[in-house]
Amino acid sequence: SRPGVWESAKTRDLYEAEEYANSILLNSGRGGYCEHMPFGKFAEKFFIRADENSYRKKLEAFGKEFDDAYFRAMQGRLDNYIMPRFKDVPINMITTLEIENMYSRLVSCFNGKPLSGDTKNKVRECMSIIMQDAFVKKLIDRNPCEGSMRVKEHRKKRDILTLEELSRLFPE
Repeated sequence: SRPGVWESAKTRDLYEAEEYANSILLNSGRGGYCEHMPFGKFAEKFFIRADENSYRKKLEAFGKEFDDAYFRAMQGRLDNYIMPRFKDVPINMITTLEIENMYSRLVSCFNGKPLSGDTKNKVRECMSIIMQDAFVKKLIDRNPCEGSMRVKEHRKKRDILTLEELSRLFPE
C-alpha cells in the first residue's frame, strides 16, 4: 500500500487479486479502477464461483445453505437475461430505471414469449443480490434494485379436478 512497493495479494486467482487491489486503493482514499468496473467483470460466474469471497461461501458462513440447483438457476438468469443488457455497463452507472426497464420487458430467451411475472421478479432478485454485493464491497453507493418495483404476478387459479378431467386421467 506504499507507492512504488509491490504487495502480494497472496492468491493466484485473478478475481481475488483484483478485489484485493481494489480494496487497498479504496481504503487508501486514492480511488481505483473499480468505479468504472463493467458489470460483466464483477458479476462473471457470480452464483457458481466457490472461492472465499463468493456469494455461495458468504451464504454458507451465515448458515444459509442452498442446493446446487438454486445456484445454477440464478446463474442461468444472470447469463440469459441480465448479462446481455448490462455486461459492458460500468457497475456504478446502472440505474433503478434501467433495471426496471430490463426486467419488466423480458421475453424468453428460448421462444421469445413474454416471461411470467414470477420469473421477472426472480430476475430482479438475481440482479439485486449482485448489486447488494457490489454495495457491500463499496463499488456502488447504493443498491439500485432496492428502489425498483416488482412485477405483479398473475398466478393461475388452482381448483379441484372436474369429473371430465378425472375420467381423462383415470380411464376405466
